[in-house]
Amino acid sequence: MNKLLFLIPVLCLVGAGILLIQVNQTPLSVDNNDVTLAQYSSCVQDNVDTHQSCMEQDTFKQVYNQYIRHEMSDSDCYLFRQYYQRAIYLNEFYTSALNQDQYYEKCYTSPKILEIAKTNFDCLYQKIVLPQLKCSGLNI
Repeated sequence: MNKLLFLIPVLCLVGAGILLIQVNQTPLSVDNNDVTLAQYSSCVQDNVDTHQSCMEQDTFKQVYNQYIRHEMSDSDCYLFRQYYQRAIYLNEFYTSALNQDQYYEKCYTSPKILEIAKTNFDCLYQKIVLPQLKCSGLNI
């Protein structure tokens, strides 16, 4: 069950990345506040390595599951997921801003979600969360 919770978001990112391979994307910078959902997904695919040996450790799995549970129960994260799914459904994935109405920022830079990620600083935070935040274009 723990592996399933870990694999679902990873598979979603990989699936989104496969769709983006055919699209020529421009590189992102940390100062770019106009990042689209497609640019973000492409950047995450290129910069987040989900095959790190530290991800096999029980401590990582426990903290990651806590991170996912919080992400799934947080109202700001729910709004971001709804927005993300709506953009895909309406075929606006390539033109919709990642941080529309600050949904992304409110979810992924919330003190609670960052606190959880930093409890596994060397793996979850450094190898997954921080690269994703850099791809967002937010000045973090």
